[in-house]
Amino acid sequence: PQLRALMESNPELQQLWNDPAMMDHAIQMMRNPAYMQQQMRNQELAMSQLENMPGGFSALSSMYRNIQEPLMEAQSEGQSTDSTAGRADTSSNNDGATGAA
Repeated sequence: PQLRALMESNPELQQLWNDPAMMDHAIQMMRNPAYMQQQMRNQELAMSQLENMPGGFSALSSMYRNIQEPLMEAQSEGQSTDSTAGRADTSSNNDGATGAA
């Protein structure tokens, strides 16, 4: 639900998800670690160049607040609801494990 709301509020993000070339790049990065590293370097360089432009840092921070943070929150909430039962079992098994050295 949060990802859907995020995509509705950010048409640019929705375009990325619907772009076949973007999906091909994502699949290629999953298959090829060297390609992923290359793309990460390219992204770091582009962000560095954008940050050095007038108003670039504010653009990056705005992008982070509007896109990256909500994506991370949606992902962490999805993972926490999926693994809540597993954590309860694990925490009950670890009682008394501390201090045993």
